[in-house]
Amino acid sequence: MNEFSKSCIAGYEWFKQRGQNNEKLDPLADERFTFINGRLVIDSPSTAREDDGRYQCAAENKYGKILSNQVELAFGCKNHFSCIRFITLLTRFSCH
Repeated sequence: MNEFSKSCIAGYEWFKQRGQNNEKLDPLADERFTFINGRLVIDSPSTAREDDGRYQCAAENKYGKILSNQVELAFGCKNHFSCIRFITLLTRFSCH
């Protein structure tokens, strides 16, 4: 897996949970993060860069603002010789 992505629509911001706080993701500060039509894309996610964890989207339009449920990016290894990455999505988010 070379990429992780999750979608969010409307005017949006993406956050990563750091302890008790949410850190706003800035694609201008870290070129691995890209926002495309509400989708968060992390290029080459890695535990070494502390990409694993919980992510959340805040969407806003003229009717108000809403927070998505959190999604979790997790990595794991299978057996002693073969290492694979996997993604656990805890929930889906949609704006109506």
